[in-house]
Amino acid sequence: MKKNFLTIVAASLLLCLSLTASAHASGVTPGSSADPLVSQSYVDDRFEELLQEYQDLLSNVTMHLTDRHLDIIVEDVIRTLENTGHSQAQGTTFTPVHMLAGQVLLGGEGTEIILRSGIATAYVFGQNGLSDVTLGSDIFGNEQVRLNHLLIVPRADGRGVRASTECWVLVKGTYTLTN
Repeated sequence: MKKNFLTIVAASLLLCLSLTASAHASGVTPGSSADPLVSQSYVDDRFEELLQEYQDLLSNVTMHLTDRHLDIIVEDVIRTLENTGHSQAQGTTFTPVHMLAGQVLLGGEGTEIILRSGIATAYVFGQNGLSDVTLGSDIFGNEQVRLNHLLIVPRADGRGVRASTECWVLVKGTYTLTN
């Protein structure tokens, strides 16, 4: 019994010594200048100061922009999108896209496509297809896309739909329309 007591005491002393050594090894004493304690009001005041600096900086930048500058920027963005053939649908809404026979709509990763009218086929290379979540299966290259079925493009690797006739599709996500 005395042996067990001595073992427990020795283990406790070793534990205390190791904790004390690790506290001193970090070299930072809580509340010191290296690790100060701060009040909530100090943090709030400092946050307000930084927020004011940011707002002042932002107002200086926007103060020098005129409506004409903004119009030029918007026109440039629109022109860039038109020249690349890319469109980006934002948010949670679908964008109606008119396709002519022979055109291909390539979807970005996670793009959702629904064929609303006309005839289209899956545009896929390789073994993997488009996810037809309405059917719960994949459709592969040159398979006909069914009307009103939700298709998901799993990766941005050149998958999409090809219009066999003039058709309308709903698209949510990024896509490229090619001839």
